Amino acid sequence: MFGTCAFAGGIGGTALAVYLQKVYGWKSVYFTPSVIIIGVGIFVWVLYQQPDEVGIEVPGKERNATSSKTAGKLTWLQMLKIPMLPEIAVSMFCLKVVRYCMYMWLPMYLLQRLKYTPAVSGMLSTVFEVGGVLGSAVIGFLIDKFFKGRTIFGTGVSVLLSAISLTLFLLTCDWGWMFNVTFMFLAGAFNCGPDSLLGGAVPAELGEQDGKNAAASTVGLVNGFGSFGTCLEGPIIGYISAQYGWSGMFYMMIGLSFVGTASVFKAAAIHKNKTGRIPEAVPLNMDEV
Repeated sequence: MFGTCAFAGGIGGTALAVYLQKVYGWKSVYFTPSVIIIGVGIFVWVLYQQPDEVGIEVPGKERNATSSKTAGKLTWLQMLKIPMLPEIAVSMFCLKVVRYCMYMWLPMYLLQRLKYTPAVSGMLSTVFEVGGVLGSAVIGFLIDKFFKGRTIFGTGVSVLLSAISLTLFLLTCDWGWMFNVTFMFLAGAFNCGPDSLLGGAVPAELGEQDGKNAAASTVGLVNGFGSFGTCLEGPIIGYISAQYGWSGMFYMMIGLSFVGTASVFKAAAIHKNKTGRIPEAVPLNMDEV
């Protein structure tokens, strides 16, 4: 649920930028959000309090502090030797590249390729982020319900569905706005839905196994790989769209989504093999006892 805030903020930011550009011009798109974020910064600075300042005890705080000190002893190479962590990091890299391609380039695609107006292109592009909000809130619950004990496999299914949704969006892009909205929404939901699991819960659990106490470092490593993908997104997409057109851009995003899918399923297979080697507890025969 907490993960919805980033995607909801993206929707508000895009909608505000479209309105400001249309009514007041481009300068207002930079000036107004700057004023808003200054106000938010002051608001947080005035109201922020540490838990101990208001008499709240945080469970596990002492253990987390010890974990952070121990984690500093692990290098990046040592962390990459943790089973399943490299696969999760690669998947996060692929998902972030695709996500930020959609954030940055989808409005231009809708404007230039599908011939929507500038205002409609900007507002319609938020459908991907609307899907991200709903997916972030719901997919975690669905994975807990239908893939109990198989979280990594469940996230792999979500990433696979995001790749399929992108493929269907490309195939039906000329069929009208209803098809555009449907598959943009689904692509956003299934791309953003597993974000808090792949970028938070799963690497944290991997960092704590076998007494490593490196949850903070493993989470940082995975999200660092993802952020590296967002840095590369701009020049990669700029080059591919210039050389191969808009279709080339979508083929690349679809390909990356399938690479991310394969990486998560490989991690799920490693997890299954690892847990499968642990013998099940044999019930006691009370007659023998």
